[in-house]
Amino acid sequence: MGIVHVRPHIRRDGTYVPAHVRSSPDRNALNNWSTIGNVNPFTGKPGRKNPLQIKVRRVRRVRR
Repeated sequence: MGIVHVRPHIRRDGTYVPAHVRSSPDRNALNNWSTIGNVNPFTGKPGRKNPLQIKVRRVRRVRR
C-alpha cells in the first residue's frame, strides 16, 4: 500500500481541499485506511467502514 501526497486544490463546486496524504488507489476496498481492520498510520485511528459497503471508484491514470 503506497502513499499519495495530494496537493491543495479547489473542487468544481468551489470547496477548498487542503493538502493531505492518502493510500494509493488500487480498486481494493479491503486495504483502505478507513476500513475495519486497518489503521491510519498518520492519525493512529482505526478504520470504521465496512469494506463490503464501500463503492470503489475506477482508478484514473495520471499522465506525467
